[in-house]
This record gives sequence, C-alpha cells and structure tokens, in this order.
Amino acid sequence: MIAKKLFCQEDLGSYLKERMNTAVEEVRKIPMDQNLDLDKIATAIYRKASVMPLVLHEEQETAKVINKMKEDREWKEVGFPMMREVSVYMFSIPYKGDRRLFGCRPSFYYLSLPYVEIDREDLTFEVELKSSKKQLKEEHDRELENIKFHVENINKQVDGHNSRLKNYLRQEILRRFMKEQEDIKEENELGLPPRKNRTVIFDIPLIEPLISIDYTVKKGEKEDTILSRRAYEGILEGIEYAATSMERSPDVYSDMDEEALRQNILMCLNGMLRTRGTAESFNKKGKTDILFTKGNKNLFIAECKKWKGIKYAMDGIKQLEGYLSWGDTKASLIVFYNGRSMTSKVKELDDKIRNYQGCKKQIKEYERGRRYEMIHPEDSGKRYELDICFFQIGNTNSDD
Repeated sequence: MIAKKLFCQEDLGSYLKERMNTAVEEVRKIPMDQNLDLDKIATAIYRKASVMPLVLHEEQETAKVINKMKEDREWKEVGFPMMREVSVYMFSIPYKGDRRLFGCRPSFYYLSLPYVEIDREDLTFEVELKSSKKQLKEEHDRELENIKFHVENINKQVDGHNSRLKNYLRQEILRRFMKEQEDIKEENELGLPPRKNRTVIFDIPLIEPLISIDYTVKKGEKEDTILSRRAYEGILEGIEYAATSMERSPDVYSDMDEEALRQNILMCLNGMLRTRGTAESFNKKGKTDILFTKGNKNLFIAECKKWKGIKYAMDGIKQLEGYLSWGDTKASLIVFYNGRSMTSKVKELDDKIRNYQGCKKQIKEYERGRRYEMIHPEDSGKRYELDICFFQIGNTNSDD
C-alpha cells in the first residue's frame, strides 16, 4: 500500500450530516404497524446511522526495519544525483472504528498532517533512522502524537453525533407515535371508519433500555425497596424527553385535558422502564395520576396539573403529599403551561415553594423546573424529593 496524507479528504461535519440524513429518511419510512417491533427497528437505524469512533491500540504497536534506496539530497544539490541505502522503521498500530474517518478533517486540525498507510486492521507510518535511536524515538513520538491529536478531535465530533442521533430517534419516534394517536382519536370522534393500515402502538421504542431499576437495598436485617438514584434521574429525564416532544406540536396538545396529557407522559415513561406505571391508581388518600410500584412498594409518584395559577399548583403539591405513605421518597409535579413567559412562572412557583413550611431546601435548578428536599408529611424527621417540571403546550392563554 501507499502512504496517504490523512485527515484532509473530506469535511467530517459533512460526513456526519450525511449519516444523520440517513436516520431521518429511515425514521420517515417506519410504518405504524402493531406487528412490527419498533424497538428493534430503532436499534437498526441507530446502528446504520451512527459512526464507530476510532480506537488506536498503542499497546499492540509493532515495528519492522527495512532497507531501501533513497536519493542523496547533498549529492543532488551539487549536480551528482546518487542513491544511498537507508534504514526505515515501519511502525504499525492496530485500530478499530470507521476507516473512513481517517480521511475526514475535524474542526480542529494541524496544517502539518501525517502520511500513513491504512488497511482494514492497521495503520502504518515510517520513520527513517538518520543519526541515532534517540532521534528515531523523537520522530516516532511526534508522528504518533499528530495522529492521536486528530483522532481525539474526530472522536469528540463523532460522540456528539451519536448522542444527538440517540436523542433524535427517541424524540422523533415518540412524536410520530403521539401524532398517530391524536389522528386516530380525531378520526374516531368524527365517526370515520378505521383504516386498515393504521393501528395503535402501545410501546414507545428506544435505542436501548434507558433505565434498569435495581432497587433492593439492605438496611440491617431488613430489606427496603427504594428507587435507585440512577432510575430516578432516568424517569425525570424521560419526563423531559416527553416535554420536548410535546412542545413541538402545541396545536395537538394545547386543548387536551389533564387526563389525556397524563396518558401521553405515562406512555413515554412506560417505554423507558422495564416495569410499567399505572394511571389513576388508588394510593393512600386518593388516586394518584402516575404511580410506579415494585410489589406493594411505591417507587415513584407523580401528579399532573394544568397551570391555573400559583394556588392551584400549590394545591397540587399538597394533594401529592396526601398520596405519600411513610416509605415514599420520590415524587414529581408535572405542570402543563399554556401561555407566555413560562420562565417567570417557574420562578414564581419556586419562590412560593421555598417559603412553604414543608420545604427544607432547593437541591437542583434547571431551565424548566426545580427540585427540592421536602419534609415528609408522615414523619417530620424524614425527607422526600420533589421535582417540579413545566411543559409549554401552547401560548394561547393569558399569563395568569
């Protein structure tokens, strides 16, 4: 093989855009058919459109010495071209990843680019032994650092692409699913006959199970079932995914009542959890909107409310606390806001909760909500976590 100049044949951004366009087209072609495994389809699209980053196995580097004839520059300059024998070290490093990336130019690159032979398994570059082995080692290290610099910058862009691709597939397939449900509901309400090529899908597909709930924790001689921190964060992430998807179609969701909005959230979460949540479940003093359990133990409780002012939102928190039993430690209030200036409402509710007698402290602040450490209504010596998440489902109402 012949050594080629790396990292300059095409722009990396253009290549990644090409792969993303592949995903967009594949998602567009997914049929909404209950007999298809959409989870497997989404995984197949991800594998097709994702890019495998480059990994250099430096620990497996090998060297081979060859002798070859080279034109002597000094004699050539005085008019007597002569050939001389030189020793050249061929350094080979195994690699894994998308071979095409070696030809891509990342966002950050050196003007001096390496010349390397690339085959299916190894990259090989050569260094001439000129004066000493020390000189050989220094040139080898410079060349390898040049290669590693470009590989590192390529992988940063590739990782970003793969992450965006995962999020896109989660959100876009969910959006298509929700839109399909609304179309079916509208057609049913109008009395239109069902179409043979349109069916209801009840599982939201994901690239991989986002949350595996491992939740049994020993306390002394007893076992207490609690929701792991990772699972709790995963559920809240799922709620945010649903919010982002719903906010893209305000015309679809702005006129829905709390029950219909809750069902959309629950469908999203059920697709992300191996266990299944239930809606309008009896729990202590009433029916909670969303409930995830393990056996007879509650793991996560959520209440859904449309924004009707501060008092209504605070009543929602008190209602939620009425559902908490002594062992419950994770809860969420989901607020659907149809109006302008949602950020100001998030801050307004935050101020009210901070002054609420049951609030110990705010423990997290993010764009669409807040999280608090609260005094447990069943035991003043016990704490539970309350997450508040706002959804913008339109802007047709006033800012009350």
